[in-house]
Amino acid sequence: MRVSILYIAENFKSISHLQMEYTNKNFYVRINMLKINNFYGKIYLTMSCAIGISGLFSWFFINQNKYLLLKIQNLSLIATIALWILPIILVGAISKIAFKNPKLALPIFFIYSGYMGFLMGTTLMLYTATDITIAFISTFLMFVIMGLIGFVTEKDLSGLGKACIASLFGIIIAILLNFIFHSSMLSLIISIISVVIFACLIAYDNNRIRNYYEHGETSQTIVILMALNLYLDLLNMFS
Repeated sequence: MRVSILYIAENFKSISHLQMEYTNKNFYVRINMLKINNFYGKIYLTMSCAIGISGLFSWFFINQNKYLLLKIQNLSLIATIALWILPIILVGAISKIAFKNPKLALPIFFIYSGYMGFLMGTTLMLYTATDITIAFISTFLMFVIMGLIGFVTEKDLSGLGKACIASLFGIIIAILLNFIFHSSMLSLIISIISVVIFACLIAYDNNRIRNYYEHGETSQTIVILMALNLYLDLLNMFS
């Protein structure tokens, strides 16, 4: 009888211990998810603000300053190239400043997003509101799907990211060639391949965010840089 009671008591202790371990583990998982969601939230909030600024600037120049946008469309090739080189310089500046002074990098990022909204206006004014809405919704849905894939994928996607970045150089060369040949077929091919590349980059960048969190790299510098990357992914896919 005593043996049975002792056996029951030992089993009860074991069960209680297992339940406590499960509760602690479940609590840790919940806390970890809250922290990683908070990290993602900071990045996506920064990116959303930049997208909003770009949208406002595009809307303002399309509706209030069409004359200025028309003049820009009629600029010489060299002047047009200069207009598009400035954003590249700004991206490089933001990336460098983010490591030294994140508080300064953030307003520069928003200034850059406003300038990009202005440049986008020169293209968007050629399309109807319906076309723009359809393009934005399809881009947004693709962004969400690829972002979720990158978030839930535990495998490191660095190989995919390197392949996409290497492919971008090919796209740039093709775009430069198309300035000379003006091929509509080449433009279509470039557009399709670009969408695929930036869709993969969205998954890669979301995977990078998860990896940064798991390695304890959650500084404001990382927040700004990853928000900038996601902003560029979305912007390039949309355009």
